[in-house]
Amino acid sequence: MAANRVVSVTEFKAKCISMISEVESQRTSISVTRRGKTVAVLNPPTRQKYKSVRGSWAGKIREVRDIVKIDKADSWDVVHGRPWPK
Repeated sequence: MAANRVVSVTEFKAKCISMISEVESQRTSISVTRRGKTVAVLNPPTRQKYKSVRGSWAGKIREVRDIVKIDKADSWDVVHGRPWPK
């Protein structure tokens, strides 16, 4: 990253859009000062590493029973207005 640039609040207020573009494109840092004291620092965002979604559910899901061969006969009775079996 390039050297830190120091600007006053007044200058930052007048040129904030161009300064934000400068930080984004040149990856520089800008310190904003009021009466000689730093009140804000504008830094480029940190780049996050790409994380693949492959395998993200590994070890988090547990198969309790066979989901393909479930007996749904009782459910259809309820749908057709017959009472739920006890």
